[in-house]
Amino acid sequence: MNGSIRRKPLVAPLLLLIGMAPSLIAPGSLAAQTRNAPFAADYAEASGSLVSLLDFQVPFEPAPLGRPTQPVPHAALERPTQPTVAVTAGPAPQSAPAASAGQAPQPTAATRGPYSLADLESLALSSSPLIRSAQAGRQAAEADLRSAQAQRLPVFALDTSASYLGNPLGPITIKKGEFGSVANPQDPSGSTILLPPRDTTLYKGMESSLYQFKLSADIPLFTWGKINTGIEAALAALSAARIKENQTIHELRFKLQGTWEALAYVVQTEKILELQYKAGSRLLELARQSYASGFSTRSELLAAEVKIKEIEIGKAMAAEKRNRLLSDLIYMTGNRDLTLGDLALSPIPAGRPRLSQPQALAELPRKNLNLAYGRAMLEAQKRMQNLAEIQSWGLPDIGLHLEASYGGSRFPFFETDWYGKDDYQFTLSLGTKGSLFGNPVKAGEALKAKARTEDALAQLAQGEQNLASFIREHYLTLDLQKSRLEYAQLKLSAQAEELERQKQLLSSGSGAESEYLSKLLESLSTLTDAYSQLAIYRSTLLSLEAAGAE
Repeated sequence: MNGSIRRKPLVAPLLLLIGMAPSLIAPGSLAAQTRNAPFAADYAEASGSLVSLLDFQVPFEPAPLGRPTQPVPHAALERPTQPTVAVTAGPAPQSAPAASAGQAPQPTAATRGPYSLADLESLALSSSPLIRSAQAGRQAAEADLRSAQAQRLPVFALDTSASYLGNPLGPITIKKGEFGSVANPQDPSGSTILLPPRDTTLYKGMESSLYQFKLSADIPLFTWGKINTGIEAALAALSAARIKENQTIHELRFKLQGTWEALAYVVQTEKILELQYKAGSRLLELARQSYASGFSTRSELLAAEVKIKEIEIGKAMAAEKRNRLLSDLIYMTGNRDLTLGDLALSPIPAGRPRLSQPQALAELPRKNLNLAYGRAMLEAQKRMQNLAEIQSWGLPDIGLHLEASYGGSRFPFFETDWYGKDDYQFTLSLGTKGSLFGNPVKAGEALKAKARTEDALAQLAQGEQNLASFIREHYLTLDLQKSRLEYAQLKLSAQAEELERQKQLLSSGSGAESEYLSKLLESLSTLTDAYSQLAIYRSTLLSLEAAGAE
């Protein structure tokens, strides 16, 4: 009977007599019950705290935006395999063991808590591997954009070589008179003219050194829109990468806030369970005394013991939930030394959505980062499809080629008479390059890109439908949880009236402490269930608000 003590019908007249004459109560039976209402002040405080949280008029407020702090070493980011605090049925531990040798350095006592939610957010933004991964993706997209824009610029190339010839070609010379002689027609004495009349050098020969330099530039003039389309595709991909980075930060913030709020509710639940355990222990003590005196049966005593065991199980489950949530905070913030005592926890009122359901259906699709990322990726895919189609046509690109070269035995600018050899050239060329009959490989890639574009369109449409369904379902869940919480509030009011009646009966001497404790346990069970419903309500509200970016 939930831990209460039933009296046998046959002893009802005796109980009436006992109520009239307390001095006749046998030692060790109901004489141990008091006329004071135990735990009344603690229950009033716990009940008042819950009722103050059931405020559905205050609009939702997101967590204050924290600023990234000094990054935590990577070794501190590994998720701990065991909770930092041990799972017990008692109050939450307030300390954690120090880091062992080889672990990453942790904040000293001077820099430790109490941490607010904004403080933890700052730690998480600085240490999250997911954020670092998203930032790396954005940096890669920026590099791709710079690469695409560089296609417009001239491409310069410099070729140099220096050679040493061990057996260079010597000079080529025609000696004087080597071709014979002829009569001199102007000389009557019959003199002759040698052919050639003097030594003639046809080739001076090669030197042992040979230097060659060539500077060239290729400038694209007309590419049929390939360069511009590639830049547009890179811009769309960069936009998607930036949205992905913002989405990662956005999701981390809301996940951190949800974990923080759930941990605050669990801590409050543990306080109520501790109070419930004390009340249940007192009721068990009375049940044992009543059984020993013959005023209750063995089954009633066992029922009281079962109730205590149920409370202990509830405490253990709450402690496990608390440690798991704390472990999540440790993982997200990268602070292994984080303990429950370091957190400035405070339960958050229920609140309400900032938008009505019609407003959410109209505005959230424009603000949702998942859909924004999908639209950006769709735009990038369209640009890639256009680029593949242009490339498949095989249209020739038109470009300008400039080249200045030098080749000689004198090193330019360092050896004398290098410019006097006239060993330099300058070339200006206009040319085209393309496929004669199109590019079948690019044509296949264009078809593949078209299929991917259609798939992206279908996924985006499906995402919009899923978001609308998500919004409707979450508003229905909020309405349901609100009704449950209002029901719990009414139930607590009724139980409070009954507790007050039992308290008055107890103080007047006509009531029983066991009856009061039984009613108190029922009220405390209602409180713990209400906190569970409140946690579900806030989790649903956070999920709904997270669907739209700030």
